[in-house]
Amino acid sequence: MTEKKKPAYHAYAVIRYRKDDKAYWNRIGVGWDNKDGSINVQLNALPIDGRINLRVPKPKDEEDEGAEEEVVEDVVEDEDLPF
Repeated sequence: MTEKKKPAYHAYAVIRYRKDDKAYWNRIGVGWDNKDGSINVQLNALPIDGRINLRVPKPKDEEDEGAEEEVVEDVVEDEDLPF
């Protein structure tokens, strides 16, 4: 039997509202590293704009246990994206 590993990444869909200029990060899945350096991603939802942000999870004591949304100010602007 294989050992279950904790996800190495959390996948987020970032929604930015222009009226209040805040970004809402909704966790939509998880990811694991493969031996060859690639990443497997399992999603529970798809972002409307097609963009997914993968982040290394914070330790449990830093997370807000009951929160499904996280407000983060360091959002990458469209002009900064390589595609």
